[in-house]
Amino acid sequence: MWASLGRENALAEPLRFGAWLGAMMLVSPSNGTYTFVVLLLPLLAVLRVFERTGDRRVLLWLCACAGLLCWPPAWTDWQPWLYNHLHTGWGLLFLTPAFYGLLLTTGLCGWLAHTVAASNLGETDQPRRHEDTKD
Repeated sequence: MWASLGRENALAEPLRFGAWLGAMMLVSPSNGTYTFVVLLLPLLAVLRVFERTGDRRVLLWLCACAGLLCWPPAWTDWQPWLYNHLHTGWGLLFLTPAFYGLLLTTGLCGWLAHTVAASNLGETDQPRRHEDTKD
């Protein structure tokens, strides 16, 4: 996987782990929403990148991934019209938002791991001290 290439730094390693974890979950035949709880660790690593960079795109993709992963599986049961239209033909593609959240999480972790490894972002991975913020 191309996300594993690059220099080692403390910020990229959890993202690489998240990319590999997402790839393994795509291959494994696990079912049920409880299996997506393990993706909290990669999403926290993405949140850490947002805290370090302040890039709003990372935050928006993080929210999209978390929202799709938390979408309930039987979300069409409340409306019979919606249920009838989505359970036939191409509408079946909209019944699995958690799968798309898994795809997005895997891609986001891979992209961020590659981006962070290419930059010097994670090399000085020390928390900011109070003295550093004074004017």
